[in-house]
Amino acid sequence: MVLLALMIAGAMLFSFGCADPAEPEDPADNGEEPDTPDDPDEEEPTDERGDLVWSHAGDPVWLNPVLEQAGSDIRTNKVLFDQLIVLNEEAEPEGQLAADWEISDDGHLVTVNLVQNAYFHDGEPLTAEDVVFTYSLHLNPEVPTRYGSDLWPLVGFEELTDEDDPADFEEYEPVVAADEYTVEFHLDFPFAGFVTEALTLGIVPKHVIEAQMEGDTAITEIPFNANPVGSGPFVFNYWDHENEMIFDAFEDYHQGHPGADRYIRRVIPDPTVRAMEQQAGSIDVMAVTDVDVLADLDADPDVDVYAVPGFGYRTLAVVNDHPLWEDSRVREAIAYGIDQQSAVELYGGPMADLAADGAPIGPISWAHHPDLEARPHDPDRALELLADAGWEQDDNGVLRNDAGEAFEFDLLTFPGVERHDMNLIFQENLRGLGMEVGAREVAAPDLMYQMYGSDHRDMIFIGWSMSVDPDGEMWRRWHSDEDDHNNFYNFRNDRVDELLEMARFETDQDVRRDYYHEVQEILDEELPGINVFYSVSNIAFRSNFHGMRFGADGWQDFIHAIYQDPIQ
Repeated sequence: MVLLALMIAGAMLFSFGCADPAEPEDPADNGEEPDTPDDPDEEEPTDERGDLVWSHAGDPVWLNPVLEQAGSDIRTNKVLFDQLIVLNEEAEPEGQLAADWEISDDGHLVTVNLVQNAYFHDGEPLTAEDVVFTYSLHLNPEVPTRYGSDLWPLVGFEELTDEDDPADFEEYEPVVAADEYTVEFHLDFPFAGFVTEALTLGIVPKHVIEAQMEGDTAITEIPFNANPVGSGPFVFNYWDHENEMIFDAFEDYHQGHPGADRYIRRVIPDPTVRAMEQQAGSIDVMAVTDVDVLADLDADPDVDVYAVPGFGYRTLAVVNDHPLWEDSRVREAIAYGIDQQSAVELYGGPMADLAADGAPIGPISWAHHPDLEARPHDPDRALELLADAGWEQDDNGVLRNDAGEAFEFDLLTFPGVERHDMNLIFQENLRGLGMEVGAREVAAPDLMYQMYGSDHRDMIFIGWSMSVDPDGEMWRRWHSDEDDHNNFYNFRNDRVDELLEMARFETDQDVRRDYYHEVQEILDEELPGINVFYSVSNIAFRSNFHGMRFGADGWQDFIHAIYQDPIQ
C-alpha cells in the first residue's frame, strides 16, 4: 500500500536518485519501547542492530557540506555532519547541535546555545569555534559554496563576499563565539527566514580543515573532501566509487546510538534492478523513480512505500546569454516543442506533477503561483516562434539561421534509466522541429563543472530543489548578482532583482507572496529555463523497518529508526 506520509521535502533530494551486507535483524536501542508485535508469541527483538542498506542512483561528489551541490552530496552529508537545526516534517525547526536559540526583539541578534556533548568523529569536542569557522568559509568568496547567499542578512555580508576586495571576517565579526558553547549571529537586516535558511548548514571541524588548507591549498583540493570527519550519527569508513560506501555508527553520538550499526550506501543506477534487490532483501531503502517499479513494490507485502511531497523540480536549463539561447522566443519554442505530459507519464503520475514552465515554486509552498500552467505540446507554434527568431527549416528539414548554421546542441543529464528515457523523448520532440540534438549522460562531477560559463551551448536536464523559504533558492537561481555562480543561466532582469530584494526585507507573508508571484510571471514569460515537473518522491522501505522521518531540508532521523525481526 502506498502510504501518504506527511513528511515534507526529503522528496526534493531523493528526486535526483542520487556490499553484500546482511539483512538487518534487530531493532535499534533508542530508549523507547518497540511496537508490540502482531503475533503475541513472537520473540522480542534483541539490542543488536543490523546494517541499514540504502540504494541510490549515483555517487556524491563532495563529502563536505561547505562544497556540496547535487542532491547526492546533500543526502550523504546529512549522514556525516550535524547542523545547528534541522527542519522536521512540517518544515519547523528542531535543534540538532543547538540546544536552543533566541532572536532579539529588534531581530538583529540570533543567539544559539550549543549542546555540550557533541563530538567530531576524531574525538574532538564540537564548540562555537567550529560553528564560526564553518560560517566564515561560506562567507569567503574564494569558496564555491551554494549557501553563501543565504547569509545575506549578516553584518558585513557585501564587504565580506566582495570577489575583488573581500574584507577580513574579523573586521565585521558577523558570527561570534560568545563563549565555548554560545554562538551569536549579528544581522544588519531582520529576516523572518533566517533561522530556517541560515542555521541548517552542516558544521565542519576547524582543526581538521584549517590544517589541511595551510599554505595555498584551496578547500576544493583538501583530502577531507573524500575522507571527512563529521559529527553526525555515522562515521565515514570506506568508499568503492560507483559501487558502495560504508559508514559505521558513531558510538559517541550526542543523541544516542543510531538505529543501525552500519549505514551502507549502494549505487544501483537501474531502478528495476534496485527493486529486485529490495524484494530479495539485500537493500532496505530505495527511492522509487519508475512507475512500473512503483506498482510492483506497492503490491509486495514485504515493502511499504511512502509518498513524500516536496520542493524538488526538474527543469531544462540553458545559458541565456549564449548566442543559441539568448532570444526568449527560442526558449519558448522549446517549451512548446517538448511533450511534457509524456515525460510526466513516463516518470509516473504518482511521482510527478506537471510543472508550469516558468514557475519553480511547487504547490507545496505558500509562494506557489496557482494560475500558471505548462504550455501544451504544439510543434506548429514552436516552429512559428523559431521562424520569428530567424530559424527556419531548409529543404532537408534541418533548422538553420540566415548564416546557414544548423541549430545544434546536446541534451545532457545525469546517468539513470528514467532520465535517459526522458532525454530520448525530448530529443525526438526537438529533432522533429529540425534541430540536431544529441543526448548524453554525464557523470555528476563532470556535468556540474560544465554547467557554468556563457560558452556552454548544451541544454541540461537537471533537478533543483526549492528552499523552504523561497528566498534562498529564488535568489541563488535568478538574481543577477549570482550570475557568476549559482545563477548559471546567466539570467538578468532588473524587475526580478527588485522583486527578490523587496521580498527579502518584507515581513508580511501575503505581500511576499505577491512579490514571488510576479517573479514567477516574469520567469514564465522569459523562460530562462523550462520546468518539466514538480517531484513527488516515493521511498520504499522493507516492512521490518520503521520510524524513519524525513525533514524539509533533507534531514533523515536515523536515531529513532527501528528494525523488527527479519521478514520470514
